Amino acid sequence: MQQIVLDNKNIMNYYILLIAIFFTVISCSSKLPMAKNKDVFDKKKVSVEIPCKYGDTILNENFILNDSESFSLVFKFDIRDASNYQISDLLYFKNKYSSEYIGLTENYGGRINEFKSIVVEYIPKGDTNYIPLAERHFKELYKDSYKFNFIPCELSEFKTKSGIKLGISEKHFNTIYRGGRLFKTQEGSRVVYSFNPKQEVYFCEYFSKFIFENDILISFSLGYVTP
Repeated sequence: MQQIVLDNKNIMNYYILLIAIFFTVISCSSKLPMAKNKDVFDKKKVSVEIPCKYGDTILNENFILNDSESFSLVFKFDIRDASNYQISDLLYFKNKYSSEYIGLTENYGGRINEFKSIVVEYIPKGDTNYIPLAERHFKELYKDSYKFNFIPCELSEFKTKSGIKLGISEKHFNTIYRGGRLFKTQEGSRVVYSFNPKQEVYFCEYFSKFIFENDILISFSLGYVTP
C-alpha cells in the first residue's frame, strides 16, 4: 500500500476539495422540491400576520387566555359556581354598567377556570332580557325552562393589552395593527377583519374577528382553536 504524505501542497488541495463540496451541497439544497414551500414561511408572503404575539391573548392587563389563576384574579369567580349561569360552552360576564358583555369559551381538557377564547359585544341599552346570539337556540330548545343570566363583574370595559375595545374607530384599529395584515371583507353595512387559522398555516392556533358598523367596533372575538 502506498503511503500518502500530507505535505503543505496536499493539505492545501484537501481544503480546496472540502470547500468545493460545501458549496456544491448548498447549491443543490436550494433546488430541492421542499424549497418550494419557502414562501409559506416568508413573512412578506403570508397574508395574515399578527403584530403582537401575546398582546391579544391578554385582557384587562392581567387576564391571560389558558391561564386559570389570572381568570380567578380578574373576574373573582370560580366556574364550579356557574350552574345557575352556564348552559353552553360559554360563560358570560357583563361589565359593571351592563353595557357590554364578554363570553368565555372553556378550554376542555385544561385546568379548572381555564378559557381559550373570548367574544365581546354590546348589550342593547335598556334590554334587561338580552340574550347573546350564540345562546338563543338554547332558549328555543328548552323553552320556558331556559334561564339565561349574565354574571356581574366590576370591570368597566373589556380591553385587550394592545388596546382593542368596543367603540374604537376603524382608523384607530388600523393604527393598533399597523404592520399586521388581516383579511378585510364587506358584509352589507359591516366591515369585518378576520384571521381564520383553518385557511392559513401561519399562527394556525390563533384566530380573531373584528366587526365594524358605522366606523365603530361593535364586536370582537379572539383566542385559540383546539382540536
